[in-house]
Amino acid sequence: MEHISHVVSLDWARFEKKQKDSIDDNTIAIVNELFIRFAAIFPSFRHTYKTTAELNATKTQWMLGFMNANINTSEQLDRGLCKCVADERGFIP
Repeated sequence: MEHISHVVSLDWARFEKKQKDSIDDNTIAIVNELFIRFAAIFPSFRHTYKTTAELNATKTQWMLGFMNANINTSEQLDRGLCKCVADERGFIP
């Protein structure tokens, strides 16, 4: 098995930290709302994240993705969540 430093570029880690530092308050609010609604939609939600650190890391990735896709309104979130409600798998995307 390879050491993590051989798999993950340190440049990527620096880039990701810079991105995290630039997360705006609106994106934080949208992602927090997303996860509250995930908990209501998906029965498996409570079993998905074993620790707060796992949940926070996942939220950070969603925030970065939302920022890159310019998703920053409740209306955009509502459109995406309509698809989640219609999905019958019962697992968080």
